[in-house]
Amino acid sequence: MSRADLRRDLKSRLRDAPRPDLSSVIDALSAVLPHSGAQIATYLSAPDEFPTDALNAWLIAAGYRLSAPRVIGSLPPEMVFHRFGKGQPTERNQYGIAEPSRDAPLADTFECMLIPLLGVDRRGHRLGYGLGFYDRYLQRYQELKQTRPLLIGLAHRVQLLDSLVPEPWDVPLDYVLTDVELIRCQ
Repeated sequence: MSRADLRRDLKSRLRDAPRPDLSSVIDALSAVLPHSGAQIATYLSAPDEFPTDALNAWLIAAGYRLSAPRVIGSLPPEMVFHRFGKGQPTERNQYGIAEPSRDAPLADTFECMLIPLLGVDRRGHRLGYGLGFYDRYLQRYQELKQTRPLLIGLAHRVQLLDSLVPEPWDVPLDYVLTDVELIRCQ
């Protein structure tokens, strides 16, 4: 199956995915998150992504400092992160996805990143939406020889795949958190 076909299949699976139980997600995530006060890159979820609204509110209340991506440029579009907190305004980008206000302070180093995905296997190979935002962003850590953050993909169980052949530029995840389990990737 081609990646385009796989993306279509996964999007159709997501239409009926139930909303995850926040308390079980928080319990599992708490086991691997860095200390309270840590810098965490999260995302503001689109309708077909693992929902982060309640999770982000919990992280803020628990003392984590959050940032979320904004899309800039067009050839290719890039992603930058801005600080994000309770009650801060958001804007819609060209893809219809909420993002922090461009006036919010920039952030560029994180101890942990919560990453959206379309499909994933238990080894941490992730299939994104096809624009390469996260892979290009994470490449910067390698280029600057910086320690990359802990990478946690958020997924519904229907997004788990038996196996996914990674592309050479793909950056594997450390963990996958689904609505039913936390998977340590190998």
